[in-house]
Amino acid sequence: MSDDLSNLPGAVVVKPAGKSEKQKSDWDAVSFATGVARSIGQGVTFGFADEAEAYVRSVLGDETYEEAKKATSAELSKFRGENPILSFGLEIGAAIMTPGGLLKVASKVPGLAKVAQKGMQATTPISRAAAGGALYGAGAAETAGDIPASMALGAGLGYAGARYAPAITESAKALIKRGIPLSVGQRLGGTIGMLEEGASRLPIGAEMIGPTRYKAVQQFATASYNEAFEPLGKTIKRGTDPRAAATQAQEIFNKSYDDALEGVDIEVTDEVLDRLTKIIEPYKARVLPQQAEQLEQFAVDQIISRAVNDRLTGAAIKEAQSSLSPIAAGFSRSTDAYQKALGEALRELDAELLEIVAAQFPAKAEKLTKVNKAYSMYYPIREAAASATDSAFTPNQLLSAVRRQEKRLGPAGLSRLAQGEGRLQKFAETAIEAIGSKVPESSPLRTSTMMLMGGSGYLDPVLTGVGLGVGKGIYTPIGQAVTGGFTVPSKVPLMGGRQAGVIPTISAGMRSSAPAGLLAAEAAPMVTPAASGLLGIPSAEAGMLPGAGEARIPEQGVEYRTVRDRLGKPVTYAVTEGGARMTRVTP
Repeated sequence: MSDDLSNLPGAVVVKPAGKSEKQKSDWDAVSFATGVARSIGQGVTFGFADEAEAYVRSVLGDETYEEAKKATSAELSKFRGENPILSFGLEIGAAIMTPGGLLKVASKVPGLAKVAQKGMQATTPISRAAAGGALYGAGAAETAGDIPASMALGAGLGYAGARYAPAITESAKALIKRGIPLSVGQRLGGTIGMLEEGASRLPIGAEMIGPTRYKAVQQFATASYNEAFEPLGKTIKRGTDPRAAATQAQEIFNKSYDDALEGVDIEVTDEVLDRLTKIIEPYKARVLPQQAEQLEQFAVDQIISRAVNDRLTGAAIKEAQSSLSPIAAGFSRSTDAYQKALGEALRELDAELLEIVAAQFPAKAEKLTKVNKAYSMYYPIREAAASATDSAFTPNQLLSAVRRQEKRLGPAGLSRLAQGEGRLQKFAETAIEAIGSKVPESSPLRTSTMMLMGGSGYLDPVLTGVGLGVGKGIYTPIGQAVTGGFTVPSKVPLMGGRQAGVIPTISAGMRSSAPAGLLAAEAAPMVTPAASGLLGIPSAEAGMLPGAGEARIPEQGVEYRTVRDRLGKPVTYAVTEGGARMTRVTP
């Protein structure tokens, strides 16, 4: 076989490994910078940067395109051989922004915005990854004959990478925005989340993983109060202890309520009395006459009796509501029809008081509406906190409290629940997806794990101790940030606002078109011959050797030449048609 490399596509001269020390001593800053730029260019252009550079060199210089392409490939291969981690890291990193990233950037350019936005709307991250993998496979293919197979493999690998790359769930993103710290499993959900939750139920796992997962429950309570107080524009500081958060929440609500009723002074006119009476009338018809009279008298005692000189001050209205709310709640839980009717009537009276204030004091209407809305969400939170240890309630407990409150409101509340529009219902359900229990405790799993850990500790106590130490380290705040990811400050160039960490990096790499294209280009030479052979193409033209080594059966008009490709690997070409056609073949 000939060693002449001059006529073979993509062939480069690779220096023997023994010269590596000399290569290091001959380090050239300009060549290194050029290699860095080429690697980045390869990633941004789907592997076509070397072809583009060769074309420019052929136009502006004295070289032909083939000569320029060979020289460019040789220089790129040399840089890859000397700096494999850096070169491929830069190439993959640059490719992360394509093709979806380029569309996002283009969407901010006035002339390209509409086209880019349509492209984003017409595609999905997975379809863009498949398209990027196919295009990168074409750019990275060694020969033109390998392009079809490389594109097909690149598309498949790109699709699979994007489809199965670990990613933060939408529910986890929503909680992270609200300041709830989530463990790796709570962030990613799926199989990883199930395994983590299952491990956290084991004795050893409970010690390592449990505290980290419990932090999400603790801060869920604080985030719940902030969700309720959003109409008021008030917040409790993130990281506040659940019990302290409950105390602050009560203070915030009381102050907001006082501000809304400050300066209110309502004259108890016949019109006011008529409005209150109309609220009671429908409920009087549902009970016995004697009970109806008691209902009306109770309403008068709770509201009208608080008037001084036929006037209700803001403080009197607050006292009336403070009295009505717990009584109404207690009656609503009763199974007695009369007491249920009384509870519903008192709730209506409570709401009507604020309506009367809003009518007579329009300037207070907006404040009262916001206070009312906030209180309607605060009430089930307070109930959930009261039933939880240290006021740290779970999403399940909050959702149960929300359902109880909505059901007490009758058909309207039931309709809201059915439509997923109950107060804080969506928030609680979103949190359940990330924080709630999904894996039941498994006694066989616990037993087998304890036996495994005990046995491994007996066989190799040092290795077992190291393993437990690493596991514990991963679930420290720093360990979680490094593995699960953290948000890069917005001021950091290029990376601002992005997620950084081990898992986000792996995920980004899997979604990048570069790994898919590069792997496809490596596998294409093995796929192309087999596919061509099935079509009955002669072995040399199909890229298949008829034999191996000395046993190879020569074909008329075919010469085989072995060279090294851009990665320094030996490859063999079949030269046919008097040297006009060269096909890469495999042994």
